[in-house]
Amino acid sequence: MTRAYLVVYEKREKSWSALCPDAPTCRSLGETIDETRSSMSNALGAYVTESIEDCKPITRPTTTTVHFPHPSEGHGIEYWIIECLKIEVPA
Repeated sequence: MTRAYLVVYEKREKSWSALCPDAPTCRSLGETIDETRSSMSNALGAYVTESIEDCKPITRPTTTTVHFPHPSEGHGIEYWIIECLKIEVPA
């Protein structure tokens, strides 16, 4: 079974970061968006594996909207990219 998790990528001056609202422990960093995407995919995969091993429920993706701070708030984020990242989850 595949689940599509909403992932928010944040572009900063010299790097990328990513977060998944439905799996808040999953975050990643990278120099490029591709590196960050790969790292996030690995983090979500590890989250699923650890949840299964610990007999914990795997969070279902439910987030459909994200609030972004106003650029004047000074977070150092140049722009965001949002996508759904598909992860294999055992049935």
